[in-house]
Amino acid sequence: MNVPDYGNSKGRFYHKNITKGEMRRLCTPITRAAGMAIFRNPCAGKDQDNLSQLFDVGAGLGRALTEELLHMLSAPPNCYAKQHSSDRWAEMKHDPAVLDPEICKPVREVIGGGKVTDILTNASV
Repeated sequence: MNVPDYGNSKGRFYHKNITKGEMRRLCTPITRAAGMAIFRNPCAGKDQDNLSQLFDVGAGLGRALTEELLHMLSAPPNCYAKQHSSDRWAEMKHDPAVLDPEICKPVREVIGGGKVTDILTNASV
């Protein structure tokens, strides 16, 4: 896997094929894949307002993880989600800085487009 090196980066993936739905009835096969990256936060322990380093981390990881995940799917993806968590030493603003500003563009480039939908309002953004 080609996860960019952000200081001890590690990537892990999960893949599952689902062929039975409710009541164990056969259903149209669904492939689920998930990827995660663990990396050293370059901003940890520093009080700073410029988090652009984390924007770059998000963009690099978004592209690398998506490219790997596409190889696990049997059809083009119809949705994706992102999640973040950090240890107790990280600033609350660090997680969104990795995921929000720059991650979606490389993900959409790798999957060949896609619209962004707000899951609370179901409106395109």
